[in-house]
Amino acid sequence: MKFYHTCLLSLCVLGLTACSSESEDNDGNADNRDSSEFSTLKDIDANSSTLWTYVNLDSATTVTEDDEWQLAFKRYEVRVNPDLVSLALAASQDDFYNSEGKPIASVFTNATANSELEHLLAEYDFDAMTFNSDTFKTAIGADGTQWYDYDRTTHLLSANDDAWWIIRNSTATSFAKLRVATLSETLDSTTFQFSDLSMEIEFYIQGANDDSFATTASTWTLTAASAAVNRCYDIDSSDEVDCSSDGWDIQADIDFNNRKFDLILNGGVSGSGYAAAYGALNDTGISAYSSASALNVNQFVSDSWSNAFNDEDNKWWAYGGDVTGLESDHALYPNYRVYALSMNDSDQIYLVQVVSYYHSSSAQSANPSIRYVKTTAE
Repeated sequence: MKFYHTCLLSLCVLGLTACSSESEDNDGNADNRDSSEFSTLKDIDANSSTLWTYVNLDSATTVTEDDEWQLAFKRYEVRVNPDLVSLALAASQDDFYNSEGKPIASVFTNATANSELEHLLAEYDFDAMTFNSDTFKTAIGADGTQWYDYDRTTHLLSANDDAWWIIRNSTATSFAKLRVATLSETLDSTTFQFSDLSMEIEFYIQGANDDSFATTASTWTLTAASAAVNRCYDIDSSDEVDCSSDGWDIQADIDFNNRKFDLILNGGVSGSGYAAAYGALNDTGISAYSSASALNVNQFVSDSWSNAFNDEDNKWWAYGGDVTGLESDHALYPNYRVYALSMNDSDQIYLVQVVSYYHSSSAQSANPSIRYVKTTAE
């Protein structure tokens, strides 16, 4: 069984961190530690919608992508460095949610950083945890609804033409209703290799100067004898464009023989733009939207890294409207979950807790504060 004991951190850097002190008794018992045994990094500037802010936990500072880093932040999203770190959920904070997984308002609104510190300082069995690296998660399909259907008998894919998304372009000025209307391919029953890919993606576009979505589709047709394509499309021009250009909005990165079926957007972790998606919706759901103006910007999601910090069931925050029931409450409430970051090349483990999304002085959003304990697995 692997438990941890706290390691001394000399991290009084620019007044941003609390100094750690190691107990003389290294038996791993949380009751023998006090509130000085963690470090804090306040007000991480994660305001950019396109750029990540990288954090080195050893130095308790922000660094560049080329430096050594364990965590990165962009707005409310969190990444871990896949070359250095594996991640697991240590404290799930189930008491913050009811039996249906809905936030309990009284628990969220009464919780404080002080009241939830015990979870950061608690004793954990790391052998019982499942550690994983970040995985790529496309906005199209993020909710589990895919743009294709799989036939277990024939092992062929077909278009899920009742699955729709509303996508935003890379400049956040145009929108489109999107669905994959047709999809076909050939499977060799001897070699089990795919060939002859053919698919059509329909866009009902609302340009920057339009008040509503078009009622006639613009169609992007993709064919490949090898059943593999990597091509890009621009909504504004309703045409295919070079993927190396800045103007692409959606990329079809598909390779049947390598089981890759990604529709990628130029935003989030996939590009420098602001492309994002809302959905999936069925035929009835999409018909309710005649204009993109009916959507709130917060309803769109970008391509992201999937990990315990960000996944719906384990994420570190709850949306204010879900917590308080107030439509006007757009705040993010921390649930004080604790995440374990295991260094891939040593027995060091960091226990990390996000305690706020807002600047400690100005209350500006996208300035998260974290606290953490450096531990060793034994």
